[in-house]
Amino acid sequence: MANIYVQFQDLSGWRNSVTMPDSSSPQRILIEMQSVQKMHPDHRVRCADENGRMIDKL
Repeated sequence: MANIYVQFQDLSGWRNSVTMPDSSSPQRILIEMQSVQKMHPDHRVRCADENGRMIDKL
């Protein structure tokens, strides 16, 4: 089973914040991304797969 990662970008690059299975629903991914954005309001937030390919960003 593959994973997807919700990440935020700081001065050192993209950092993983949440790890979810790739079978997660789009609604769940959006909720997790919004949660990470609230924790890191001044940082960019994205969702990427195990190969680093971007799935979505806020």
